[in-house]
Amino acid sequence: MRGLFLCLVAVFLILTAKADEPYYADYDWEYPFVVPDLSEDYLAEPELIVKDHLSYEYVYGFGGLNRYLLRHQITRVNSDEAIARNNRLYLPINSAEDLFIQKARVIKPDGSEIVLKEEDILQAEDEESGRVFNYFALEGLVKGCYIEYIYLIKTNPVLAGSRITFQGETPKVEVSIELMSPENLIIAFKSYNGFPDLMVDDSYEERFVIEATAKDIPAVYEEPYALMGPNLQQIVFKFSQNTELGISNMFSYRDAADHWVENTFVEKSKYAKKELKNLMKAIKVPGGSDYEKIRAVEDYIKMEYQVLDMNVAELGELDYILENKMGNEGGMLELYASVFDEMGLDYEVVFTCNRYDYSFDKEFEGYNYIDEDLLYFPKADVFLIPADVTHRVGLVPAYYSNNGALFIRKDGSPEKGWDVKTRKATIPADPYWLSCDTLILNAVLSEDMSQAAFNVSQSMTGHNAATIQVLTDFLTEEEASTLLESMVKNLNANQELDHFEYENVGAESTGRKPLRMNSEFSSSNYINKAGSKYLFKIGELIGPQVEMYQEGERQFDIDTDFNHLYHRVLTIEAPEGFVFKNLDDLVMDFSDEEETMLFKSDYTLNGNSLEVKVTEYYGELHYPIEMFETFRSVINAAADFNKITIVVE
Repeated sequence: MRGLFLCLVAVFLILTAKADEPYYADYDWEYPFVVPDLSEDYLAEPELIVKDHLSYEYVYGFGGLNRYLLRHQITRVNSDEAIARNNRLYLPINSAEDLFIQKARVIKPDGSEIVLKEEDILQAEDEESGRVFNYFALEGLVKGCYIEYIYLIKTNPVLAGSRITFQGETPKVEVSIELMSPENLIIAFKSYNGFPDLMVDDSYEERFVIEATAKDIPAVYEEPYALMGPNLQQIVFKFSQNTELGISNMFSYRDAADHWVENTFVEKSKYAKKELKNLMKAIKVPGGSDYEKIRAVEDYIKMEYQVLDMNVAELGELDYILENKMGNEGGMLELYASVFDEMGLDYEVVFTCNRYDYSFDKEFEGYNYIDEDLLYFPKADVFLIPADVTHRVGLVPAYYSNNGALFIRKDGSPEKGWDVKTRKATIPADPYWLSCDTLILNAVLSEDMSQAAFNVSQSMTGHNAATIQVLTDFLTEEEASTLLESMVKNLNANQELDHFEYENVGAESTGRKPLRMNSEFSSSNYINKAGSKYLFKIGELIGPQVEMYQEGERQFDIDTDFNHLYHRVLTIEAPEGFVFKNLDDLVMDFSDEEETMLFKSDYTLNGNSLEVKVTEYYGELHYPIEMFETFRSVINAAADFNKITIVVE
């Protein structure tokens, strides 16, 4: 999408040889510093952002637009941890040419100040990456002091879709945002999660300005089963009109679709046509279903071609990709599309975003929502991810599932022109039964009740198995065996195994065959003697479980990675003359009203043979915050089962 974006910029903007100065070139802080009037609650905070002002200004420069970012922040530190976090102030600059204003000062409780200027900027280098960081070293920090800093830097403009988030782990007393552009360029925006709408300020000459101020922005913290990125208070904005050129609805999804098709599907060179035919022969596309044909193409390309995360022009050119067997994300999308065109398979190109970062907005058309690409095949009803070598068609990656997307279909040819159709739809999540983790465990207790002999069969399908299966293609047989054996040992308290075998590894098995692991071992770890009785820790046989705690009030809705199912059958054989007691502890049943999530366990007893069946599944990716306690009860049911001990006597 990067090349497309540059093309549209040239269409929508007036390119000029004029370079304007930023409006805030002389911005400064107040003299003297005015101590904020804060409530007792705020004064008790270990760290507090009193003021956070952001201004994004777009001005005409040589050949296009420049963007200037002004930030003015005041932070109060009131704990040793906050002082340690703030004793270095890192600067977001790449070179001295990008820096226009940079200054900082520390105001102590007694009113004295330590002022730092540009000449006080220090540098540090990351030993691993070699990246150089610029920073101020803030000395003399004490509890109750204020840190104030201002910087004005020139950055690369993003015109088709930018996001600004306003929340973090530190509460903010006041946040203000200002977006400023030449008067002919109108900015559209959308606010999310309670941040106020921006209002037009017409007091500026020859500038279009929108701004907003928010008070008392609460801190947010990482939570289990929550998506931070989409849930923060934030705005997304883009340029929507150029009144001087009479252009409206700039950077629409329709523009993106038309320009992507027209700039990608050009007349192919003779070399590309020849190499595509050679590639088809090498793939040996089978007959049969569309799925098998798609899968054959995917398996071959993902094993033979390398995907590079680099914005280099030649990596997006079909001739170069075919010759060198490497390309970037956009280039690989074109390669797959060209192959499927040769095969005559019907497909749609899909643009979306990572749902851990964004929730696709079907109303506000920002290009930040369409920066990831997929292919969708309507007849087979499957998605293919060109740039993800760990994925195979038939599964939808967790980071795209249950998120909206732009679907693009093309008909025509480079010679006759293209008929481009678009639609917005949601990428569905895979059903829970597709990703199943099955455990069949048989335990025979010894005659003297000193230990148990275990025979364990595990199988995994769908998302549970996919990444592991593909990964084994890049490992030696010994490395693969060690990896899989460690998974079995983790389930069974790191027991040494008497026997271990596995099958159905490699990308060839992904989505086709379950990953299977069989093991045998003996252990005394699950049996404790208590007088004349024996305690058998049957709950631990399902492996370690995580208990979900919630100390404070839940902040966000519940979001899981992928829908999944656990099926466990535990069979315990006791010696003759022994009986099992307190078996009703094994009966558990937790679910929501619609049974979209469930933990259920029960048992049957046949003589001295006890069979316990445990089913646990999560059938929706998203639950509203109102269902949090129900969700937590299902999650914690597994942890509670894990603690169950039955009596054998």
